Amino acid sequence: MQTLTTIKSIKTQKEDQFTSYFGMLIALGSFSMLFIALLASYGILRVRSGIWMSNTIETMPLTLAGVNTIVILISSITLFMASKANERENKILTLNQIYTTIIIGLVFLSLQIILWNLLIYDGFTIKTHQAGS
Repeated sequence: MQTLTTIKSIKTQKEDQFTSYFGMLIALGSFSMLFIALLASYGILRVRSGIWMSNTIETMPLTLAGVNTIVILISSITLFMASKANERENKILTLNQIYTTIIIGLVFLSLQIILWNLLIYDGFTIKTHQAGS
């Protein structure tokens, strides 16, 4: 009796890691160049423009923006806690934390809508001055 065997070349783990590493390196390099180009464009436009800030910037609702920042930070913490509960395989706590994160996220979106409506009502838009953009 004869047995026919074929040998196929199978990629090794090391080759796969190099490909992943090289792809990630290209992606990060591309994102870095894009970010640097956008920063340079912003800097050039800012230097060439005349008056950048107008007098209406003092009326910005900074308190509401600060509250909004705290709300999104709390949302991030609850999502992190849900991730940790999931690692411990505690399904009830995981679901509770995810639901809490969703509710806090909706509160954040509501506060953002209120904040942007206040800014638009005060005339703080992209058409009025550069700080609005």
